[in-house]
Amino acid sequence: MGLSSDLLAKIPNVLAMPILIGLLSLLRRRHPTLATRSWLLALTFIVIAQLELLISFHPRNRWILLFPHVLLVVGQILAAITLACHQPVSRRNEPIDVPFLVLNTLPLLVFSTIYGYYILVPSVYLAICVAAIVMLIATSLWRRKYLRRALVGSLCYAIAGVLAYTLHFRGAQYWLLFCVFVLAIINLRTSLPQRTLGRSTMLASLGVCATIFILHPLVFSRPYWQPFSLQAWELQKFFLCIGMLLVLLEDQVDSTQWLALHDQLTGLPNRRLLDDRLEAAIEAARYTGASLTLFLIDLNGFKAINDTYGHAAGDFVLVEVGHRMAAQLQPGDTLARLGGDEFVIVCPSLSTPSHVLQLEARLQNSLGEPIHFAGLELAIGGTFGCATYPEDVSSKDLNRIGPSLLHIADTRMYSRKSARVDNRNNIAIHEGSQIS
Repeated sequence: MGLSSDLLAKIPNVLAMPILIGLLSLLRRRHPTLATRSWLLALTFIVIAQLELLISFHPRNRWILLFPHVLLVVGQILAAITLACHQPVSRRNEPIDVPFLVLNTLPLLVFSTIYGYYILVPSVYLAICVAAIVMLIATSLWRRKYLRRALVGSLCYAIAGVLAYTLHFRGAQYWLLFCVFVLAIINLRTSLPQRTLGRSTMLASLGVCATIFILHPLVFSRPYWQPFSLQAWELQKFFLCIGMLLVLLEDQVDSTQWLALHDQLTGLPNRRLLDDRLEAAIEAARYTGASLTLFLIDLNGFKAINDTYGHAAGDFVLVEVGHRMAAQLQPGDTLARLGGDEFVIVCPSLSTPSHVLQLEARLQNSLGEPIHFAGLELAIGGTFGCATYPEDVSSKDLNRIGPSLLHIADTRMYSRKSARVDNRNNIAIHEGSQIS
């Protein structure tokens, strides 16, 4: 017996979602850092819910006959819960509280399964809601957190229990679906990158889905609205996938732009971003008449550490040095890595020479602290060169103030370094003459 025309018409709609899942899987394989695991799982549950469109059984057994309906409601619940647990890349190493999640998801799945089989016994639904409320409060007290979530969830279950007890079973089920999708929206608002088109698309799509669920009992009583509701639900699933792809695309663009302006090892601004920040600081100083100080720092002893203990130790030292110097700066200052073991600091906040000396002393002290790496105690230091605008800029350098400040700081830094080396050599010669 061939497939009916209605069933054939549904096949492209159902197959579209696995294709989109395949695209996301391909993106994840090419970019393992992308936080797409929860999205893939959510889309898989949506596909499971969609199987209800294709599966049809002869009404010989009630449990088999209604199984597609159970797939529909349970798949929707699981998809929303998965989205509600989505974590961004910055928090992907934080473990999900699996026992809390499983214990509090179970009553919801039981409620949905019973509704999917149209078991219309008010006391059963009420008992499930009471058990769910007890479970929420007990597990939140056990974990000593999530109490606010437990109270909100308890209110949602209480409303569902009242609806079911007053024989509004459909309203109770779709109220819970609405609540879970709202929970997913709240989580994605905080976990997705702010002010992006992909985030807006995903939130709008889930918002439409939540609206469809809350209005479903009303639409169900008006058969002429049902086709519109079904098409709106089908359309939003694809908008959800489009939003996911847009989030990934925007994330890759932002990552590329960030890498173009920052040092990949330390995360500090690179030469390109330093030039932009320095020019902006100079323009601000020109406009306000304030002074601007630039430090150029060359690390002492870094080459010996790199050659003796390897590049891993050298990289660790560079990152630690960046953290230590950044901790001594004001919010408006810029710390950049030029490359190798050279760093630059632009300070528009230093108003007097004494402030410049105080900051240099704090930076020297922070670098003088030993660095601990793999059981080793590494000694590092820094030689500073300083240049100040407008004091160190001559009239002939007004068109290239930034490069001029860098050149002056570089010259003074190497002058200090040479004096330091000469001083060491003189001490060594003096000690040798005393021995002889």
